[in-house]
Amino acid sequence: MTGQADYTVFGHHDSGHSYKVCLFLELAGLRYRYMTVDVFSDPESRPAEFRRLSRFGEVPVLVHGDLCISQSNAILSYLAEQTALFGGTDRRSRAAVNEWLFWEMSRLNLGVANLRFALRFETNPPSAVVSLYRRRATDALRQLDAHLERAKFIVGSSPTIADISCAGYLFWADQAKLDLSDYGNVARWLGDVRRLDRWRPPEAILTPAPAEVGA
Repeated sequence: MTGQADYTVFGHHDSGHSYKVCLFLELAGLRYRYMTVDVFSDPESRPAEFRRLSRFGEVPVLVHGDLCISQSNAILSYLAEQTALFGGTDRRSRAAVNEWLFWEMSRLNLGVANLRFALRFETNPPSAVVSLYRRRATDALRQLDAHLERAKFIVGSSPTIADISCAGYLFWADQAKLDLSDYGNVARWLGDVRRLDRWRPPEAILTPAPAEVGA
């Protein structure tokens, strides 16, 4: 590969939020440098560059020129604006995309991502907490399933960052012990996302070692 990466992403291979950002860059065919950060390590032992750039000490972080952005959905919005890709085609669709980005963080992510974390990474999580996360996850999945009954993608007939955001953790639904066959429209939609040009699964993108990626 020749040339210099246009973007740098700091992420972790178990982070669905990191996957969202890298998936956008993959689908857009953009060159980027991926730097892995051990988010389970002592914060002071993390790379100095990451500690300097990460406002909240979390992944993902996107660096583009002299700009540094944290929070996955904020990064997706920035990338959509910068590239004129996956951001919606008009004022109405862009507003709808933003609605779904906020919904993903406050509803879908609050259930699915937290449930996965509790089951995969915590030792003996309290059953009441797991039940709460599971209820939030299934409530959100029912809402999404009902919406997708009348829509190919979340906003209109073409993929947007709303799809990238909402799909992020759902490719790990099995790790949250969620059976997506119970949500037929969600399962169909995820299949459509998988068939997008340049789509790759999390394990193919979020390598444990640093990498440079691009067309």
